[in-house]
Amino acid sequence: MSPSIRRSAGTDKLAERFASHTQQASADAVAAARAVCEAFGGGVHAGGGIPKVAELIGTSPGVLYNKLAGAEGSHHKLTVLDMQLIHLATGRIEHLQALARAMNCVAFPVPDLSKCSDEALLDLLAKVHEEGGQYHHLLRHALADGEIDRGELAQLTREVFEWVGAIVEAHSRVKGLARV
Repeated sequence: MSPSIRRSAGTDKLAERFASHTQQASADAVAAARAVCEAFGGGVHAGGGIPKVAELIGTSPGVLYNKLAGAEGSHHKLTVLDMQLIHLATGRIEHLQALARAMNCVAFPVPDLSKCSDEALLDLLAKVHEEGGQYHHLLRHALADGEIDRGELAQLTREVFEWVGAIVEAHSRVKGLARV
């Protein structure tokens, strides 16, 4: 924790109150970051993986391995800066999406679509409806037995975020057409 941030009894109580939620959110984000780093550049056997990401973000592979292990007692913790650097080095955002999901938010890249053709715009609109269809398909099957279990909810959550991402991507193209 930064020396300029002081914890008070109030923040300790808040941290205690949401401990299980924050621990799960942290574990999900760390697991996603580990998967992103392990897969980078074809993995360690192809000259990529965690060692290559560590080199790109300016840390040692051992420190990055420790941070990505997510061990509760370790003083090596994945920070927001680490997550940003992993994104910049790999171009992947799954770890940021995992953190956003845990906070009931959505994270997605917003591409520059200002030079997008009409055909590409139609493809984006079709993608919006395809993602919505996939969500509704999963929802229908999840409701078939009268209840939605934890795994089904996780699938639905991922799918709705992909759907929202497709909507925002299409809207970005619309903004590119605006004459303002």
